[in-house]
Amino acid sequence: MLILDHQVALIVADQGQPTQRAVLLSEEVVVSFLLGLFEIFWHNASPCPSTSDFARGHPSPLEASLVRWLAEGHKDESIARHLGMSVRTCRRHVANVMKRLEAASRFEAGVKAARRGWL
Repeated sequence: MLILDHQVALIVADQGQPTQRAVLLSEEVVVSFLLGLFEIFWHNASPCPSTSDFARGHPSPLEASLVRWLAEGHKDESIARHLGMSVRTCRRHVANVMKRLEAASRFEAGVKAARRGWL
């Protein structure tokens, strides 16, 4: 999506298709809405971790948030609500963090995260 001078928005449709299409929008209300939507996503975005950070053992922004919430004693339901995800998704991410830390329990994951400097 491109927004030009807060007046025109260009949105690419059928991305990855042999014949790409685009929509050009100039309606003030629609362009304003898209700009507001972009601002919300930009504000809530976090940098993508580089593969070298991951290889060195640094946590991704999501992993760091999860470990921090867990260390503060929050339950999955509370963590999911704070991070804007479903409880099921939260539990899957916690399981992935535990797997990455090679921990058999949440307590062990907390100890290993602290030793690695994730907290």
